[in-house]
Amino acid sequence: MPFATFTPVDHRVPRINVQLADCPQDFRFRPGDYDNILFICRITNWKADSNFAEGQLSKTLGQAGEIEPETEGILIEHGVDFSEFSDAVLDCLPKNLPWTIPADEITKRKDLR
Repeated sequence: MPFATFTPVDHRVPRINVQLADCPQDFRFRPGDYDNILFICRITNWKADSNFAEGQLSKTLGQAGEIEPETEGILIEHGVDFSEFSDAVLDCLPKNLPWTIPADEITKRKDLR
């Protein structure tokens, strides 16, 4: 079965062969459209005598170099749960608390809003 080879962001991880059937529908005919797209790829097999692993694409993140896809990729790579808090968790918080970040704390941080 034909495959495409993906190169991980982390150079310590091997290149990964993914079956074309697991790639986006138009990948086979327009692979250049995906040159700068970040994917999450799961290694499914890596034979001892091969320089390439086998894998499956599990998610398309978006354009390389953009903050949100790059950040999501880092969080996923390191197993950080960044899902929204459940209603049960939010219900445990005090309501209408007039809290703000203290000025001395703001000076220690970089504002990314």
